[in-house]
Amino acid sequence: MNRRNYIAIAGSSLTLLAGCTTGEESTDGETSTTATDSPGTESVTETPTDTPTPEPDPKATITDAGLLRERERYTDLARDIGSVGLGGEVIVGLEYELPVKDGAVSAIIQATVYDDDDTELDRSSMDSDAVVQDGSAFVSHEGWFAFDTSDWHTGRYTIELVINATEYGTTADPVTVEFDIVEPLGESDVALELVEKPNTIRVNEPFDLTYNIRNVSDRDSSLTVDAVVVDHEEVDAVELERDLSGNIPAGGREQFSEVDFSTNVTGEFTYRIPELGVGFPFTVEPPRD
Repeated sequence: MNRRNYIAIAGSSLTLLAGCTTGEESTDGETSTTATDSPGTESVTETPTDTPTPEPDPKATITDAGLLRERERYTDLARDIGSVGLGGEVIVGLEYELPVKDGAVSAIIQATVYDDDDTELDRSSMDSDAVVQDGSAFVSHEGWFAFDTSDWHTGRYTIELVINATEYGTTADPVTVEFDIVEPLGESDVALELVEKPNTIRVNEPFDLTYNIRNVSDRDSSLTVDAVVVDHEEVDAVELERDLSGNIPAGGREQFSEVDFSTNVTGEFTYRIPELGVGFPFTVEPPRD
């Protein structure tokens, strides 16, 4: 009897032991799951907020640039010339837009000349200031720079244009204008076209003469004439100081005039431009009866 009781107790002990092992695994599993799902133990990653990039200050813009035939003759930018005769005047023009600040614009414009060795030859600058009353954000302006080429040599040159908008401290993207210095127009390069001469010219009475000088060469170049000569059939010739200068494209022409011209001698005359080898005759009649 004692033996059976021992076995029963031993069996009960084994059964109880087995039940405790299973219960611990289940409890451990539930405890682990509960801990993982607990909000207090989650790892939270925060997404950084982007900082807005400030808008850059506005800057000036050069909208067009090129060589001009004459100062302030901006229509030539549409068909700019590509070369200038040695001794002539290089005139570079530009059209640009300036940013407005507090109802005004203010800028410094600079032009720098470089030769074909990239050596700086000359530099010039100018101010551009104006009051703006219409509320525009930008205003359009025009400007020009002129450079004497008497001490230069034939070859390739570059002018760099830069604008600093002083109200904002910003600088425009630079623009370059390339061109050549060539031989000036000479005898075989031009033709003279008489435009206006009175039918009758009287002694001691003023009259006007108007003529064109046409560039018949194949290159854009310049006139650099500083004198004309008036010949007479009987008296000594007279040399007159005249400024016959200008940049003329190939095939183009430039007009010149003698205003209130007069002479106290009658007879046959010839108006000549010796440097170009051209001229035209005119006759001066006696006074009216």
